[in-house]
Amino acid sequence: MKSLKLFSLAFFSYLLLMLCSHLVLKEYSASRSMLPLSLAVILIFYACFVVGYFRPPYLPSEAVWIVIFLLAVYFAQYVVLAPVGVVFLYLLLKYEPEFFRKFSWFVFLLGVGVIASIYLYAGIPFFEYQIRFRLTEVLTLSAYLLLTAIAFEQKERLRFLYFFVSSILLFMSTFRSLLVLMFLAYVIPYYLSGRIKMREILLGILVGMAVLILSGNLERFLVRVGFTFLIFENLVKISLPFGFYHGSLLLSYSPGRKIAFMFTLNRNIYSSFIFGQAVADFGIFGVIEAYLLGAILKYSERDISSLTVVLSLLIYLIEVGIDAFVLAILLFFGINLCPEN
Repeated sequence: MKSLKLFSLAFFSYLLLMLCSHLVLKEYSASRSMLPLSLAVILIFYACFVVGYFRPPYLPSEAVWIVIFLLAVYFAQYVVLAPVGVVFLYLLLKYEPEFFRKFSWFVFLLGVGVIASIYLYAGIPFFEYQIRFRLTEVLTLSAYLLLTAIAFEQKERLRFLYFFVSSILLFMSTFRSLLVLMFLAYVIPYYLSGRIKMREILLGILVGMAVLILSGNLERFLVRVGFTFLIFENLVKISLPFGFYHGSLLLSYSPGRKIAFMFTLNRNIYSSFIFGQAVADFGIFGVIEAYLLGAILKYSERDISSLTVVLSLLIYLIEVGIDAFVLAILLFFGINLCPEN
């Protein structure tokens, strides 16, 4: 229940910011007439998420492995060895179920190695800002590896070291959302174990808002949030009742790029809110995806490390939105590493 409370706090805090941006920054509003419908869609999808949490379906681990493998086969057109990687991971966990806990250092070094290689051969976005969008997918993959290492490391000093190094490396990427992901991976276990209370988290949110106001960055932050809501409103407008993309957005290499190309014909990456992809793909039937996400969160509670990965990702995805790759990660950590469901 603590995981649902924290997700709900993040969800409704972000929703409140979207509404404030919608009302204050009129240039980031699709139209005032779209607000009631968009808000209704968000609340209905959230309600289905909660239903999935409290009434999860039976999801056998082997069936989930098959789904992940089929997704890997589909994405082999982008990453040739993806199916081989899934089979290798399946066999590895059959032999060593505690691999991520025992070898978190290896996952960490792998993530660091990928980022270091990118910075060495492609450049550092902090110094060459224009290259950041070309590196988005690889940097995000590296962040997922670092997230896993932080979540599964049991020694506090090593966890802090992983967090510290990861934060420095991802700060150089200029993607602040990935920094937030590292922070969530580090802090959430303390909340789940009771060492950080909900009132302290609320206080932290208030302090963060005060810093944004005093530093003069509040409007810039609201612009970012408002633009995400603008994209979501437009997706709702074109996708109800039965969807616009019919699954192709979820299965695309980069849903954010596909959305940006549709609206502007450029190759930037647009965030679409956690339910944006589900609405755009399936319309009202996207509630099934929201229900599945709630069920994954519930099942992940069987293991605190898996829960840390799943909860961190879900909070991070509130702004960014879902794609097939991250959905496979959620299924893997939420179901396959917590198979007794």
